[in-house]
Amino acid sequence: MPTISVHDGSLQIELRGVEQFLSFSRGLNIPLSHITGASIDETVRKDIGWRGAGTGTINFAAGTFIKKGKRQFVYANVKKQTPVIIDLCDEKFHRIILGIDGGRPAAQALIDQLNAR
Repeated sequence: MPTISVHDGSLQIELRGVEQFLSFSRGLNIPLSHITGASIDETVRKDIGWRGAGTGTINFAAGTFIKKGKRQFVYANVKKQTPVIIDLCDEKFHRIILGIDGGRPAAQALIDQLNAR
């Protein structure tokens, strides 16, 4: 599971070791001003788009996925984790989908941090 933190005016997603290998990414650093919204969306599990650079299996997705011509960064076990959707502007990805361990309360805590900017 990536390390996710909100501080110094940005959302930081740090990937290590095998996480970097699976997602073809070292991580993301997104200014909070580029985040237009965050929500829990259980329906995202049905269709995250076509895999670009990264890993995609029946239950796990990591890396770049393309849906309706737009790029999104995904790191989630789509069956076991609560999916948090983070909408972006002025970034190379139009949204980030993160699987959060700890169910809805942990996912809502991240959303509250992002919305408290």
